[in-house]
Amino acid sequence: MSWSYDYVEEKRGEGWAWHHKALLRPAVLIQLAGSNPAADTFVALVDSGCDHVLAPEWLARLIGVEPDLNREVSIRIAGASRRVRFADVTLRLCSPAASIGDPEPAIVAEWQAQVGFFLDWADPPWSLILGQSGFFDQFTVVMSRLAQRLTIEPADFHDEQYPPGPAQGPPPAPPRFQP
Repeated sequence: MSWSYDYVEEKRGEGWAWHHKALLRPAVLIQLAGSNPAADTFVALVDSGCDHVLAPEWLARLIGVEPDLNREVSIRIAGASRRVRFADVTLRLCSPAASIGDPEPAIVAEWQAQVGFFLDWADPPWSLILGQSGFFDQFTVVMSRLAQRLTIEPADFHDEQYPPGPAQGPPPAPPRFQP
């Protein structure tokens, strides 16, 4: 089974009044589960360039999760180095038909992941960022800017649709670009 989501419009910052084209992003609705029974739904940016699932520290407090002091690292995101502490969290992907404020949105998938909670990011543009470890390693994800849609398939979908060809030795080295 696959789930297809429309891209959402991200608000532009000051100084973009001259630019009338919508800033569209691949996003889904996610719930995080911890020790608190709160089941709020959050809009999560699906970011293939991000290594981890990331969230602001206030979200850890809301769901009753204590990020691990021994699992603290600095990562580069949004042009700066930021400290995050990781905790193991249950994530729930909401149905494409769900919307913010649904008292009990349909959940289409649930999994465990390490989530990095920022220690020093006061105003993140997204409540959650879904990255390579913790999201892309759980599903086959197809993003189309042209269609302005994101489709999420079961993890084995890609190999079923595109089986590997016969072994032909190691892959070629990537091309080198010269100035």
